Parts: sequence; structure tokens; C-alpha cells
Amino acid sequence: MGKDKHEVSTKVIMQVKDVIAYLEDLTASLKAGQVCVQQGNEFVTLKPAEAIEVEVEAVQKKDKEKFTLEISWKNESRMVGEINELKISAKEPVSKSISKKEKPGESPEKQPETITKK
Repeated sequence: MGKDKHEVSTKVIMQVKDVIAYLEDLTASLKAGQVCVQQGNEFVTLKPAEAIEVEVEAVQKKDKEKFTLEISWKNESRMVGEINELKISAKEPVSKSISKKEKPGESPEKQPETITKK
């Protein structure tokens, strides 16, 4: 006998505030240990495992930006790996080692000079 597969899928353009509400609902559902996704009469109820695989991708192109977050798990226990120092925030890092790529024809930002009086 084949495996049962239940799926709910959609792609829609939303206001940022509505996306935030969905993400907050997802967070609350993960904390509760059960995520139910419903569209019309169709729904899928997921019960996340203790260990969840997380894949994050951020892409910036000339006329489009994309942020992808995929979380998945198997219905069996798995070893938890290290977090890889991945951080998501609203602020850009101050470190010079992590910076946006310069666009052709743009010069790097100049740092203000420090003048010390003696």
C-alpha cells in the first residue's frame, strides 16, 4: 500500500504585517507542539519532532530580494547539530568581514577620519 500524503500549498502576495502575523502563528504553533495549516476545507496537522532541520537562504539581486526559510523533520529522533552562528535580525553587522557586495561603479563607503588634538 502507498504512503498517505496530505498537502496544503499556496502562493500569494501579502502585506508585511500579514506575513508577520503568519510567522507569529507559526511560532506559537511550534511552541504548542502542533502546527495545523488550513486552506478552505483542506488542512494538514503536523507534529514537529524535538530536532528540526532548518534551511535559510537570503538572496539579493538587482530587482528582486528573496528570503527562504524551510523547516523539516522526520518522525523519529535525530541528533541536534550546532547552530552555525546563523543570526537573523533587522540590523546589518558592524564587522567589515561580513558586508554587502559592492555594485559595479559604486565605491566603498568612507569611514570618518578621527582627528586627535594635542
